[in-house]
Amino acid sequence: MKIMNKTKIESLLREEYANSVVNKQGRRSPITLPDSLELKMSSKGTIHFHFSVASVLKNMQTDDAAFEAWSLILKRWITKVDTIVLKWEEPRLHFLTPAPKQHYQRFLFRVKRFNQLFSWFRIDVANKGSFSQFEVLDGHPYVINAPTKPRTRLKEPIKKISQYGERALETQLVSNDMLRGKLESLLNLSVLNNQLPVCVFKEKKSKPTRIFTGSASAIDIWGLTKDRGTMVVLELKKHGAIMVGIITELLFYSLVMNEVRKGKFKYEEKKSGDFKMIADCKNIHGYTLASRLHPLLDERVFRLINQAMRSSSEPMRFGIIRMNENWTFTKEL
Repeated sequence: MKIMNKTKIESLLREEYANSVVNKQGRRSPITLPDSLELKMSSKGTIHFHFSVASVLKNMQTDDAAFEAWSLILKRWITKVDTIVLKWEEPRLHFLTPAPKQHYQRFLFRVKRFNQLFSWFRIDVANKGSFSQFEVLDGHPYVINAPTKPRTRLKEPIKKISQYGERALETQLVSNDMLRGKLESLLNLSVLNNQLPVCVFKEKKSKPTRIFTGSASAIDIWGLTKDRGTMVVLELKKHGAIMVGIITELLFYSLVMNEVRKGKFKYEEKKSGDFKMIADCKNIHGYTLASRLHPLLDERVFRLINQAMRSSSEPMRFGIIRMNENWTFTKEL
């Protein structure tokens, strides 16, 4: 069986992009695969990923840890790709401090949900036993943390988009009446807020019961539609931050909120706020919010995701919102 190595896969990816209608200006493709991403492809069109312990425990937004993004990209762009198989090295959990253990639990959640949603994605037989370490089990009560204090609001004139760091940009979008109004109008929202935590605990909120990382893990911007039927998740990237990991983050946050909607993850009874209405939503809509996306993240990637959601009967939909230099927002899907 002939095997295509990473270098050849990268060349094929560049060639497919260079010849696509997406590349309308005929630009020389800047497409590269992360150095630490290990993969090969069989003659039957099966991509085999191998993730090291280091990649498994990395922040999911980094390009070499974002297996979901690369799986979708390769499936969309390379016609020969039929199936994608993920294999990973299991970390020795008893040697790890809590934070890496929690990263691994998030990784297992991501792998399991992605495998359930995408029929062409497989888990390598060597890792079938890995889920014995997974702590998010059916039939158990789980708590998700809620905001503990009001979010910061800015009262300052608008600057150029390129002058903002990501957190400042996020805060400005929900603080400024004009910008907030534009997003609310575009998405038909009555609630718009930022920094919604996504840490999950077993039974109660405490350090010993924490399952996912949580100190800085939060949805950038979120909202509820006027009819309270849909929760909107916005994954923001500042000007110039062009990473494939934006898809991995958007999927993860949306899937965690889908567990809230289903009642598997619950907010503590004593907490109050607009976020408590998420459990009553019937739909989750997720959007990237950026000036520019990675060139390989086009509409067909999002259609692949939406097709999987329809096939699995999950009431979730994903799309793109462009943030233009003149502070206008365009919904492309």
